[in-house]
Amino acid sequence: MYPRDKVFKLCLADGEDILGLVCLDYIDTDKRVEVQLLAVSKENLGSDKKYDGIAGCLIAFACDHALMCYGEEACISLVPKSILRHHYMDRYGMKEAGPRLYLDGQHLRHFILIYK
Repeated sequence: MYPRDKVFKLCLADGEDILGLVCLDYIDTDKRVEVQLLAVSKENLGSDKKYDGIAGCLIAFACDHALMCYGEEACISLVPKSILRHHYMDRYGMKEAGPRLYLDGQHLRHFILIYK
């Protein structure tokens, strides 16, 4: 349905300021959307950030695309940097699957309700 390795940006309504980027790859055989890149702008990182929840919005976007493409059996996954692994698990409720973290089932729909 979508081209492989598609990059999407999250920006303010004026389209000027890019808040974050996400690159998605669609793995049809697994009914899974792989988050290849998740980047938040510098001014929105750390305790001094201007806007909160940007990474969550980008992950919710991936969840929404997974559900649109694969329906009830959809899943999203990512391979996080080691320093962010526990952050994704604690803050976003992602589960471990080897080197990957993932969300599936009810967690996808719940995540979309929270962040979108």
